[in-house]
Amino acid sequence: MILRSRLMIVAQRELAGGRQEIVAVDTHVGVTDVLARPTAEWTFQAPKIMPDGTLMAYRLRPGEQFNLHSDRNELVLFDGPGLAPRVVPRPVVKAGLNRTVWAQHGHAAPTTHGTLIHAAVEWETWWIWPIPIRKQWVCVETDLTGRPTGARWVDQAEPSWTVGGLTRISTVDTGAIITPTRRFDKATAPIGSKSWGWFDPHLSPDGTKVVWLDVASIGLDGTRSGLIIGDMQTGEMRYLVKPTTQMQTDCMWGNDREIIGSRYLNGHWRVGIIAVADGSFATIPNTEDCTAVHVIPKAA
Repeated sequence: MILRSRLMIVAQRELAGGRQEIVAVDTHVGVTDVLARPTAEWTFQAPKIMPDGTLMAYRLRPGEQFNLHSDRNELVLFDGPGLAPRVVPRPVVKAGLNRTVWAQHGHAAPTTHGTLIHAAVEWETWWIWPIPIRKQWVCVETDLTGRPTGARWVDQAEPSWTVGGLTRISTVDTGAIITPTRRFDKATAPIGSKSWGWFDPHLSPDGTKVVWLDVASIGLDGTRSGLIIGDMQTGEMRYLVKPTTQMQTDCMWGNDREIIGSRYLNGHWRVGIIAVADGSFATIPNTEDCTAVHVIPKAA
């Protein structure tokens, strides 16, 4: 399915019965179209748009959740209206008496050169007996048929891609945000060092800033999360959105001045525009129960 609009935005919208549908979102009027509907057998989550406008998403059984059931995710591409989604298979790599499979995977990032970079938990076992030898997070590049290209980044996850290159998180120790030219270490950071975790980093279109999700705490009183912006030249960091129980998630750049994200307001997820200058949030109408936003940004 090919999308053509001023700013390409997709999201998942929650439905009854543990199902979701994939929708197109306009920043002025909200949801404009349903791009993928669930079936009795499958539901679709975590949509993304490839640079050519092709829609991709993960399919799961109704009631399953993308982050909680990453061992069951199946990445699919929607090649055109009316066509069945095409599954991108998980690779199996054999080496001598060993083989490596993906025990979990997700967060596939489409690149500008027609490949995908996945976050995966690699599980290496003996070929004859399934006895685990090694298990670790890794970012792996594949083509659109699931064949590895050979590019891999060990102990890293949650990749995102821009023309500036690959941005991701480190899964070692307390974690870090790794960009093409600078690293932001959580342990020594002036803000967010005591947070539960950092996730979902994205580089701005002009490459001068990186934004990521700061999950400050998870407890009986709810989840507190916000957004941090890092300056690529100076390394300085600041809260764009301070941690709040309204639960901020998603942080995709619309342009160099605005970020498209989701926020939990009055019992529902809603999509909105966050001003980089002051962190103000403007709700996009007609986006109730929409989250997991993905955007192809425009230059400012």
